Amino acid sequence: AERVVALATTGQLLVLVAAALYARAQVREARELRKDEARPYVVVDFEPDRPPFMNLVVANLGRTMARNVRIETDPSLDSSVYRSGPVALARLRLFSEGIPSLAPGKRIVLLFDQMAHRADAELPESYRVRLTYEWDGGAPIREELRLDLDLYRPLRRVMLGTTHDVNQTLDKIRRLLDKWSAGSEGGLLVLSPE
Repeated sequence: AERVVALATTGQLLVLVAAALYARAQVREARELRKDEARPYVVVDFEPDRPPFMNLVVANLGRTMARNVRIETDPSLDSSVYRSGPVALARLRLFSEGIPSLAPGKRIVLLFDQMAHRADAELPESYRVRLTYEWDGGAPIREELRLDLDLYRPLRRVMLGTTHDVNQTLDKIRRLLDKWSAGSEGGLLVLSPE
């Protein structure tokens, strides 16, 4: 009887140790999941705008602040739009010095290029991007991604009018109506059937 009790106690002890190890693994996994959900997620991507324009977007899709964001590309970012400007695209402060802090939900959008001019200038269609940033919850984060303009070339877009378009059209109508006046040249000529 003592032997049976000892075996049962040993078996019970083994079950308790296994349950404790399993619970410990579950707690560790839950902690890692919470950490992953709370971290910043910085992305760099192309975003088509009204044809023929392409924007470059840097955004923090995560829930916490990203600090000291560094963006390196291979090859260096190049654009037909910035070649004629005072500063080359790759030398913009955003890329040369980095972003001191990028709040959750923050998006930085800049004109990247005009797609028709890009083909004429023989510029790269693909870039490898290395992102490095820090956050308050752990070690610095390093990620690599690939940007490819060829993904957007065959796409067709539906053009939707915005309030800006409506405003421009109304402004044109107003300027035209301002030219009309009774008795002056350029006025509205009315012809009757007689």
